[in-house]
Amino acid sequence: MGLINYINNLMRNKEKNGYEYLYFMIDVHNTILVPSFDEEEQFIFYEYAKEVLQELTKRSDIKLIMWTSTYPERIGMYLQKFEEEGIHFDYVNSNPEMQNSSFGCFDTKFYFDVVIDDKSGFNAKKDWEKIWFMVLNDNKK
Repeated sequence: MGLINYINNLMRNKEKNGYEYLYFMIDVHNTILVPSFDEEEQFIFYEYAKEVLQELTKRSDIKLIMWTSTYPERIGMYLQKFEEEGIHFDYVNSNPEMQNSSFGCFDTKFYFDVVIDDKSGFNAKKDWEKIWFMVLNDNKK
């Protein structure tokens, strides 16, 4: 099953599966933003990335986790820039909401439902558009 179908199934079956939230872990560079490889970040979004993240931000049933290897002293700048664009990340490189349970230990690997990262096969030039149309259709329900 591809990522788009997986997300669609998760969103469609969220209540049936008893999930209060869906946790999206999303990489910044080469996934949300076109990498500039400069000291000064250009903040050029891939097409549809900003719109998808703005829509996901509006949903009370979705939590966004920024996944990044950005130096800690620059993370605040990214969070601020994303907020200015109407994108809110609930957490950075963590999910403190999920505690250890009988089925999982989250001490060193935090919980997420969806990973959107170029390193996991996400193609930012093609896949954001697919997610955009899926989110639009889901919002019509």
